[in-house]
Amino acid sequence: MKQLNRLSLLPIERLCLRLMLPCFIALIIGCNGDPPTKPSVEVLEIQALTIEPQSLEIENTATVSAAVNYSGSLNALGYTWTTTGGEIIGNTASVTYVAPDKAGTYTISIRVTDGTLSVTEKIAVEVTLGPAIVWE
Repeated sequence: MKQLNRLSLLPIERLCLRLMLPCFIALIIGCNGDPPTKPSVEVLEIQALTIEPQSLEIENTATVSAAVNYSGSLNALGYTWTTTGGEIIGNTASVTYVAPDKAGTYTISIRVTDGTLSVTEKIAVEVTLGPAIVWE
């Protein structure tokens, strides 16, 4: 009976071994020992919404500012401001609020978006009549 040499392989077996061996080694070694990276998660949040001053007289102005945390470029963000009374001047992270001609409590809202993610926040502002004028 003919004895087989342990290293004698058929051509197809040699081809399979040549193709599978590098894959097996790569699987064992991995990517230089570095763990696979997790996909990045985009972050968009309004950390703070402030108005200065918080109380103002009718038809006076205040500065409203949004502190935004975003994992991308801040230049990619769009800002939409609205109010229940008065006027907003500007469309960036910091705008001017012009109080209406009536006293009351009004809400200022902001929506920040990068086209995919969006966040909304609001703040209240107290508008007063101001000091009384006394005629003598």
